[in-house]
Amino acid sequence: MRTLVVAVTLVALTACTVRHLPPPAAPQRSGAALDPPRAPTAEEGTVTLDADTPARVELVTQRQQIDASMNPWGAQQGWSGGPLVGQLTVRPLCETPCAVNLPRGQHELLFSNLDLSTGRTSVASVRVGERPTVARHTLGRQTNSVGGLIGALLLGGLGLSGAALGGMLMAFGTDESGADLRPAGGVVLGVGVAMGIGAWVLGEVSRPTMQPGATTQWTP
Repeated sequence: MRTLVVAVTLVALTACTVRHLPPPAAPQRSGAALDPPRAPTAEEGTVTLDADTPARVELVTQRQQIDASMNPWGAQQGWSGGPLVGQLTVRPLCETPCAVNLPRGQHELLFSNLDLSTGRTSVASVRVGERPTVARHTLGRQTNSVGGLIGALLLGGLGLSGAALGGMLMAFGTDESGADLRPAGGVVLGVGVAMGIGAWVLGEVSRPTMQPGATTQWTP
């Protein structure tokens, strides 16, 4: 019984935590600088943007930080519908590979796979200076399984109920007619414990995951 209670508690805690994965390897310096649609102004610089997959690039103009552990199912989402740590306000720039002019300084860019079903989207920090640069980005990944987490909680609840019933049958020992209830109680208790363990496994594999991207920027 105690084992099942611990398992159900772990399922609940798992459902509220995000698994953070390390970023992928930084992309290599490859590809030539492209020409922007227009010449940059005196306050702008040119940066060529590319990614490991065809991606949409947007300029992050505002970020509202949100605790991801309080929002594991992506209630706060970016334009792509993928879970992000925070609510982003963005402005479309281009689709990779492309060259854009931006005010000189540090900028955050949101890269999102054109195939939204992949769940690949991540933010890159790019510095724009006087000389043209090239920035290559390997996208990260975000996943969540609401159905899996709900299933784990339901399975854990059923397991807890079954274990409680089995424990009661074993505690009673016999019924009014003198029949031994302990074998049936042991079976029900065992099934409840097994369901609790299964709920923990399902909750673990269904945890939301977040992987940041990796960026390499250089001056040709």
